[in-house]
Amino acid sequence: MKNLGLFPPYFAATLFLALALRAAEPSSAMAPPAADAPRANLSARDADLLKRFDKNGDGKLDEDELADAHEIMRDEQMARMEGTAPEAREKILERFDTNRDGRLDEEERAAMRKALAEGQAAFRARLMERFDLNHDGKLDPAERVAARQVFDDFLNSFDQKK
Repeated sequence: MKNLGLFPPYFAATLFLALALRAAEPSSAMAPPAADAPRANLSARDADLLKRFDKNGDGKLDEDELADAHEIMRDEQMARMEGTAPEAREKILERFDTNRDGRLDEEERAAMRKALAEGQAAFRARLMERFDLNHDGKLDPAERVAARQVFDDFLNSFDQKK
């Protein structure tokens, strides 16, 4: 089983924040969109998401719509994790739900974001230590190929265990 850690909830949160920010941008050159027409400056994927979650048809996601979208997309992402959704949710809650109410409040989400950022920084440091052979602080194309091969081998090892 692949251990994706905190990636799915952060991926979903990032997607929703990006969509909310893009939908909230003022557009002085355009009239407000019709209830069934998503904003023209959105990508096709963003327009589909907006159409799916914009319940009041105002062309943007308000707080309630954003919260609903976040919950639905999080649940869908967790369901795609090959049956690990309950286990992943339990691990997240076990680690970050300090008041034990079964959900993450803003303070607990901030702690989770901080832990993720620290984990990403530590991962980057280990990656650079192992693959930045010329010690220039970045991965050149040959170093990237080597890192990618190790990563692919790691992922393939999970497929072979099934």
